[in-house]
Amino acid sequence: MCTGIYNPDFQGNRNVLSVLTLLMLFLLAAAGCDRVVSEQAQSRFRARSGPFSVTVFPVQVTTGSQVDHDKALAKRFSEFLRSSQLAVPRLSSRSIKKPPFFSISETKRIRLNARYLIRTVDAMDLDTDYAFMAEIVCNPNETRVLGVYFFLSDRFGRIASARMANTHHREFRRIHPENRNDGFRVLREMIREGWIQKKP
Repeated sequence: MCTGIYNPDFQGNRNVLSVLTLLMLFLLAAAGCDRVVSEQAQSRFRARSGPFSVTVFPVQVTTGSQVDHDKALAKRFSEFLRSSQLAVPRLSSRSIKKPPFFSISETKRIRLNARYLIRTVDAMDLDTDYAFMAEIVCNPNETRVLGVYFFLSDRFGRIASARMANTHHREFRRIHPENRNDGFRVLREMIREGWIQKKP
């Protein structure tokens, strides 16, 4: 047995264990997104040609035990989709009501967010190809962004695209978001990375 790896006096091993722990958390969060995505819906979304129609719900900004449904950010996101020629957005006046879930793990947050979006789509007569939901999680006084999440559902309530970003992700580290506006910039970069087709 290699007991040396558990020696608390050996700084190098502690650093290795810290890196491995962070890597495991990153993989678990990524797996959380993968588990909520429907392979069929994802395949269809990836095979799309041209802009798609999408209902954009107010962006949820979670600050501690509060959730603010930010319609201004949803409007800015819709303008981004339109100007990028990615989609034909339609702003929803309806908010997705859910608890803040502030002190839960990222994998649980991903599953619960997907569930609330699916329930909302199932309960309405969606007249666009897709529905979009985003959440920006901040500390209670909104001086630091902890994570940014988005979910895209087709009209049948199947998740076609989902992603999260935190301090382990390139766009998050580059922007170093401190408030909802910075979080919105991270969201835009996430969409650019995932949805805009790169030329070979």
